This record gives sequence, C-alpha cells and structure tokens, in this order.
Amino acid sequence: MSVPRLGAPSSPDEASPARVIAAVLEGCLDVAAAASLLKKSVRQVYRMLAAARSDKGRTFEHGNIGREPPNKIPRQTWDEIIRLARETYSDLNDAQLYDVLKRHHYKVGRESLRKQLRAAGIPTKRPQSRKFR
Repeated sequence: MSVPRLGAPSSPDEASPARVIAAVLEGCLDVAAAASLLKKSVRQVYRMLAAARSDKGRTFEHGNIGREPPNKIPRQTWDEIIRLARETYSDLNDAQLYDVLKRHHYKVGRESLRKQLRAAGIPTKRPQSRKFR
C-alpha cells in the first residue's frame, strides 16, 4: 500500500480517508499530518482511528447505505398509477394526469410521474400542430 505524501494530494483518491487512516495505523503518518491531509481536526482523526480499530467493517461509508428513503413511493402504487394512465386516463397529458391523481389523493411529484410514465413506455401527449397551406 502506498503511503500518502505530506502536502497537497496530486489525485482525488490519494487523500482518501481509508488510506490515510491506514497509514496512521501502520505508523507511517502522524495524526497531525493526517488531519491536514483530510482537512479535519486532530480530534476527528482520533475518532476515525477509534472507529477503524473497532473493526466495524464499514467505517467510512455513509450510515444510510442500503436503506430505503422514507418518502419513496411503493412499487405497487406506481403500478396502479401506470395502469390508470394506460386504461382510464389514456387521453390525458402529464399535467392533466397529475391534477387528476392529486384529486384522488395520490401524492406524487410531476417530474416523478413523468419519469415513471416514460419508463413504462407511455409517450407524452402533445397537441398536433396545425398544418397551414
């Protein structure tokens, strides 16, 4: 494993927290230098060292990895909306469908609705342009 140099990193991954903390644990780098490389305080580096020593495995990953967002609309609801868009409200454009869904107490965003409709293969309903002679 290469040890990060002191000073400004030449590449974005050179001063990655995992590599710098590993260098501190190996004794190749002191805590003050690690703090300056990571742009964190010495106290934060000691906290990172404690987490790395406790062998949590996912020390430097974000805590929400693998979790569903609390405001995510369930797949079953999207399937029902797509069915309505194909069958009952097939003549409505996206904005009109959004208004109808809002009246029926479906809480979806306009852009989310548009993305789901396009992903399901439902094209946009654009008015036909008049042809002038």
